[in-house]
This record gives sequence, structure tokens and C-alpha cells, in this order.
Amino acid sequence: MRGVNLVRHNRIAMPELRAALVREGFRDVSTYVPSGNVVLSSRATPEGVAKEVNGLIKKGFGFDVVVVVRSHADFAGHGA
Repeated sequence: MRGVNLVRHNRIAMPELRAALVREGFRDVSTYVPSGNVVLSSRATPEGVAKEVNGLIKKGFGFDVVVVVRSHADFAGHGA
């Protein structure tokens, strides 16, 4: 997520974010330091995950952030 946990701006505690994502139905949720980087499993498309996570942040944390999703294939070098 872009623009998360920048000094005092758009603060999200990673344990709260992980819990919210699990409640939303995502699996294998893991975060990396308070950076806004999240690894998770979902059957949704990357676009669907981005939209769902953006909505969850708006509703649960009260702000709008850009959510960028990369698939496993993207990281493996096989993405489109």
C-alpha cells in the first residue's frame, strides 16, 4: 500500500491490518515491518484484491490509499 505509515500520516498497526484481512477472508496473511507490505493468499484477481483491500482500509481505518497487488507469477518473473 502506498502512503501507509508515513511518519504520523495514515497509521495502521500491522497486527490490526492482519486481523482485518483475515476477517475479510484472506489466507496466509503476513506483513513485513510497518511498511504496508502484505503477503496473502486469495482466489481473486490482483485487481479484485486491490479493490477489496482498498475498501477494507477505507471502512476500517478511515482513509484512502493506493493498493498495488503483485501476483506470485509477477514475483517469479512470469507476470504479464
